[in-house]
Amino acid sequence: MDEVRAIRINTPETWQDMAMSLENIQITEEGISIPLEMNYVFREDLDTGIHDSTELQDIRDIVLDECENIYIVDGQKAGIYKYDRFSGITEMVVSCDGNLPVAPESPSGIALDRDTIYIASSPEDRVPSVIAYSRMNFQVKWISSLEEAESIRDITAGPEGKIYVLTEKTVVVLNRGGEVVRSFPLSRKRDPSDIAVSPTGKIFVLDSLEGISIHTFDRDGGYQRLRVPTPYKGFIPSGLSISIDGRLFIGERESPHAFRTIYRIEFSKTPVIIPLWTYRDTTRRLINDRKGNIYIINGAGDKLSVLEYRQVISSDSNGNYRGEYISFCIDSHRMNTPWHRFSMEGEFPEGTRIRFLYRVSDAYMEPPEVFGLQESEWTDALPGDASGQGREKREGLFLNNNKGRYLWFKLILTGTAEASTAVRTLNLYYPRMAYTEMLPALYREDPSSGDFIERFLSIFESLIYETDYEIAHISRYMDALGAPPEYLDWLGRWLSMRFHDLLTAEQKRNLLTRAMELYKMRGTCQGIEEIVRIITGHSPFVVEKISVEDHPGETCEPDELALTWCECQRDTIFGPSPDATVKCGEREIKLSELLYGKDPFSFCVFLKERVTPQLLSVIKEMIEDFKPAHTSASIKELEPWFYLDGHTYLGINTVLNRGVFILEEAVIGRDTILKDLEECAQVSRKARIGIDFNII
Repeated sequence: MDEVRAIRINTPETWQDMAMSLENIQITEEGISIPLEMNYVFREDLDTGIHDSTELQDIRDIVLDECENIYIVDGQKAGIYKYDRFSGITEMVVSCDGNLPVAPESPSGIALDRDTIYIASSPEDRVPSVIAYSRMNFQVKWISSLEEAESIRDITAGPEGKIYVLTEKTVVVLNRGGEVVRSFPLSRKRDPSDIAVSPTGKIFVLDSLEGISIHTFDRDGGYQRLRVPTPYKGFIPSGLSISIDGRLFIGERESPHAFRTIYRIEFSKTPVIIPLWTYRDTTRRLINDRKGNIYIINGAGDKLSVLEYRQVISSDSNGNYRGEYISFCIDSHRMNTPWHRFSMEGEFPEGTRIRFLYRVSDAYMEPPEVFGLQESEWTDALPGDASGQGREKREGLFLNNNKGRYLWFKLILTGTAEASTAVRTLNLYYPRMAYTEMLPALYREDPSSGDFIERFLSIFESLIYETDYEIAHISRYMDALGAPPEYLDWLGRWLSMRFHDLLTAEQKRNLLTRAMELYKMRGTCQGIEEIVRIITGHSPFVVEKISVEDHPGETCEPDELALTWCECQRDTIFGPSPDATVKCGEREIKLSELLYGKDPFSFCVFLKERVTPQLLSVIKEMIEDFKPAHTSASIKELEPWFYLDGHTYLGINTVLNRGVFILEEAVIGRDTILKDLEECAQVSRKARIGIDFNII
């Protein structure tokens, strides 16, 4: 009986080498799967109810701050509201009925930068204006009136602190002080509705007069008009936004049919629009945040929705979540080879499916011939009910009558928008080994009964074969580099090594492979240093204090410090003078005792880098295992400071670096700089002429 051979495909290199064709398949360290792509997924309709449990019914515009708080302009309730997405609380911050000295009348738009909120006010009987409020206390900073405009259609903040205001015939650019620094005229026969500004300062204006027409203005004044084909006749665009990576999105005001959505504009040789069917409603305004998410005010202004920009399963050219992997031929080097069985390991989530199809032949086929095979010419080895095998494994048998020298296989992965099948390992076994061959020849004499017995025993064979295979290859569990991660702790106990859960698999393998070398250094400073280096990635300083006061007859000086570490560090740290003392309360003690202790059988381990408290406890445990039994050890993390009579070592922890502000750990006066970000004068606050503001 021939020995059963196994072919294992379990690395990115082997998956890539075996691939004849890949269709919507990615190869990673985790095996093969349907690739991920960034796309828009409907997340939620935000509940913008306020304290009296009534809804905002006329949302005209919104803007988001750095913390994803949403500022909402509502026309019906005549106010500016702040909506906290995390708490779900909506509160009024500006009332148009007069709770502020200067209240906007008929607000039509809102913009925001790091310290200021800009409200566009477009009353019917007054000159439209832009009012700037401080985000800190909502005091008015300035008011800029647009005398030549009849109304303000939209407003947005752009790069370099510029404010872009869209009127019925002009794009007006304001600076942070409210001065008009530039304007871009529009044709009088246009009907501009929305404005968006790219991170580079390019201006996009949506014209809703006819079809999809977008006016663009460069920073140097260059003008271009883009005509985008409409998805259907009578399409009326509404809403324009641009993402941080420069993609344009538009919505539609109304639609004669139910296929209402928003569209992404792609600029190639000719502009095209791509629908985002995850949203199905009309649009009044579109806003992109810094993460690429899209916030949508519906056409009626009574609903605010979010499309989240995140990774989803990629679909193929037909829109299906499907991937296909076709292999090159596997050569058994023997005609009429009876192929035995296969098994797959990976992730097979609920709702997904994987098919294993194969083709066996004694005649070699070129790739075009394999691609030309019909579906019926492949043999499906995984039935539709294979999901009963669990979510981590699939296996099956090759049919008896499928014999041949060459084997080709095809994997078809089917997923959903949220999940994909992933195959990490594929094992192929040949030639066939039937359990009937282990029985007396009597059971094989009759072909019909022998075939029944063989198929009957195959039920147990599928259960027992894996166990037999594992037993035959049990030696791989003894290999520190090849053993599965869950077996590393077990191997460590064989070598009397305690592995903490915080240690990575790579660190555990490193300790196991170097166990003999480390045990030779056990009880030495070099051993302590090497253990800490493996755990932290940095070599420590090991300081060993040897006192000879209690050993008469020795010639060395009392309280002599022996500083021991590797050769490259030997001349780095110098201990204090034996005569150096420091006052501690009412008595004086030697500085060496303060720094390194009085115990003659002790040593100190200095860490050059800070570690977490959990990792520090792991280091302590490992040092306890590797230090001499009669000694005591202490661990000290070197602080980056100059401190007399302390652990200050020139060139080690005395190197100046840039201070970093860390929440809950920074100290005012040491690592932080306080600065007033307000640039304009405000009532009841610091305002010095010529320093904080200038009168113009």
